[in-house]
Amino acid sequence: MIEPLMSSAVRRRGTPLRGGLALLALVVSVAAQAIDPTYVLQPQAMQAVAPLCERLRPMWHCEDVAIDHNRVRARLCADSGDRPCFTLQLERPDDTCGDTHWGPFCARFPDEPPTAGARDAIAAALAATGNVEVWTKLEPAPQAPPQSGSAPPSFQVRSLAVAAALLIGPLAVGWLLGRAVSRYRARRGGWVFAVLGFGLPAALAFGLDAYVELIGLWDALMVGLSFGAGLLLARHRACADWRRPVLMLGSGLVTLAFLELSCRLFLPPPPAFPSSEGPALLLVDAMRAARVTGFAPTQAGATTCDAIYAVDNPHDTVPLTTFPHTWQPRAEATSRVLHLGDSMVFGSGVDGRFTDNLAQLEPSVEHVNAGIAGTAPDVYLSLTRLFVARAPFSAVVMHLTGNDRWGVDEPQYPCSDWQPLLAYDPSGVRLRYATAQPGAADRSRLRWLVQNSPPPYVLRAAVRFSSLAAYGAAAFVGTSRRLGSTAAAEDDAVHLAHLTAILRAARDELAARHIPFIVDSFHDRQVVESGIPAPNSAENEMQRAAAALGIVTIDTWQPLVDAVRGGVQPFTNAGGPTDSHFNAAGHALIAQWLHDTLPAAVERARATPAP
Repeated sequence: MIEPLMSSAVRRRGTPLRGGLALLALVVSVAAQAIDPTYVLQPQAMQAVAPLCERLRPMWHCEDVAIDHNRVRARLCADSGDRPCFTLQLERPDDTCGDTHWGPFCARFPDEPPTAGARDAIAAALAATGNVEVWTKLEPAPQAPPQSGSAPPSFQVRSLAVAAALLIGPLAVGWLLGRAVSRYRARRGGWVFAVLGFGLPAALAFGLDAYVELIGLWDALMVGLSFGAGLLLARHRACADWRRPVLMLGSGLVTLAFLELSCRLFLPPPPAFPSSEGPALLLVDAMRAARVTGFAPTQAGATTCDAIYAVDNPHDTVPLTTFPHTWQPRAEATSRVLHLGDSMVFGSGVDGRFTDNLAQLEPSVEHVNAGIAGTAPDVYLSLTRLFVARAPFSAVVMHLTGNDRWGVDEPQYPCSDWQPLLAYDPSGVRLRYATAQPGAADRSRLRWLVQNSPPPYVLRAAVRFSSLAAYGAAAFVGTSRRLGSTAAAEDDAVHLAHLTAILRAARDELAARHIPFIVDSFHDRQVVESGIPAPNSAENEMQRAAAALGIVTIDTWQPLVDAVRGGVQPFTNAGGPTDSHFNAAGHALIAQWLHDTLPAAVERARATPAP
């Protein structure tokens, strides 16, 4: 019944075709109009909200203050128990705001409205902020010049051209082949032929790429599907009328436009996938570029294996990271400090690293940067053991971020047979394997390729200007990790127990060598810019775990908050307005703070009795 109905509809003077194209034009027009007046709050807007909480004291205090895309939500509670809590929502003023247009905000109360006294207090507090501009227009496509980790315009043009060739080239080849066959054989129909026409080329491309490892598996699958689509266009009876493919194309474009609009309007800023020279098509180039950009889903695991087991020579491909087997201690240094962490310590070739700034402030001290982007404390402990076995250190500083709370035991290491790096038993914390598992990739070839294949090139080429592409690329990364992993997921309690075991092992082993051990914390950018502490954050939870073990802790919270309040922007925007990584000013700020703070912390750790 479906095929006759479709044929009849197409015969009616192409009404669905024109309707589909008209709907596409309407959606694009609505998208352009809807995006144009859309505004979002940048994290800096919390600087205007924080004084509000201060002005409402002591009658009211703020709880759970946070930016939610284009509004601020806060829970206000009275200090005395006779008045209930209520929700305050601050939005951009518009014609519906009425008499609650206070300062730069429109105040709304989605739950039960507060008393008249509370409304007056909030109105006065918001009016005192003045007309500070805290809203940022959400443009359809970022127009800012390339920043750290973003592709220059020439590479963007090249990337889009390669993406178009990947889509159109196989499609054209499949169509030409199908047309050539159609000269000698009649067109075929039916769903079996359609499935085989799509499935066989995709399966062949997937299998061939798994054997030669030329491009990523997702790109190979896309090429096969594109070829199959061209073949079906030329050979399937349903596509004999050209209006049907055009109708399908129009419907697909309508769907993509709708999804793009929905992503921009209803979802938070999409994840960023930086690349200094645009995406790489060949798998070997993508892997090499990912060593610097961190784009590949398992690059952290591959780099960790290089660092711990010396399975490769990473010297030329990861110039920012110091590896134990390639590190040469500086003979003239009077002391050495080992810094461990993830991308916050790893830094950037553009924005720099705070360890380099520290080296300028303290030329006689060798600050060793062993940061590897995308890793966690299980890697930090393993690297610590290797470094301290090679040379004496005056101190070891483990810099923790919020994702370290759940990053422990991530099964992303080919040298550990795609299992967590460490094993935990009554005798202590140890590497799961004393030597790298060289046959892991051979025994699990497909799993390795799935783990290391980047998202389709088309998505990577479009992430700079498309929210849908960015979310799609992130979905492919997550899918790759889940399909390639064989380890069972751990709950929060196990993660915390293993993190505590790692900290305890580092404490005990360093104490045996008389090396002071300090734990530092970096906080989420939005929380820092709000100026309102989050007592139950992952960073604070890890700090409490370290302090309970008698480990000396330091915290970047106050210097960063003071800098933001003083008008200094310490964070980069390379990954968007929520990127918590430091820019050059942020690295310099942290270096100066460590220069002032670390010596006293080292003395406290040295004076702390051994466990």
